[in-house]
Amino acid sequence: MPNRPKYARAIRSAVLGLCEGQQAFVLRDEQIMTHLNTAMGAAQLGDIGALQIERYKLDRLKQSASPATVNREVALLKHLFNMAEVWQLFCGRNPVRGVKFLEEDNLQVRSLSEAEEEQLLQCCSPYLQDMVTFAINTGLRLGEILNLRWEEVDLEHAVIKMLVRKSRRMLEVPLNDEAVAVINGCVAYANVNTFSTTPRRADNGKTFGSA
Repeated sequence: MPNRPKYARAIRSAVLGLCEGQQAFVLRDEQIMTHLNTAMGAAQLGDIGALQIERYKLDRLKQSASPATVNREVALLKHLFNMAEVWQLFCGRNPVRGVKFLEEDNLQVRSLSEAEEEQLLQCCSPYLQDMVTFAINTGLRLGEILNLRWEEVDLEHAVIKMLVRKSRRMLEVPLNDEAVAVINGCVAYANVNTFSTTPRRADNGKTFGSA
């Protein structure tokens, strides 16, 4: 008679196997496991099919879980079935393979209010305030700001033209008066690591001089 372990047994085995050298994984997904255990804990592994997983997805959405959260939970369930197969706790087709992941819309656009911006700047050390002001007014990420080169800055037309390395496309970022003021404040410190408590001269041609 084939072995028919319960889902809970497979979970315990997976946790024990992952604890050695992968504790970060277990801690990160602890909450996800809680939801899966509640829904699947009493079931035999062989009794969990695509239909039960689809119902799980709908139930989690009704509980106001986001599509991204549900997808992470289903992905973890798929991983657990894979591990159960490796450890010979389960024989058969992984039921999650027949389940489609939900479409995710993670686009969130939010701007700081003037009060929030002022509070943020007040919490910044003096040498960080220019960088934060520049980030707020351009929308550039920290890495993009630190790697910004003088040849990418066009003060005459108040625009930054930089190459996005990941997509190999040119990005044009308009500069408003506040961003231009920050750039002008850096001109006198060309090739100096402006945003550092101990500025160091760096012949790297970067606007903000990442050492």
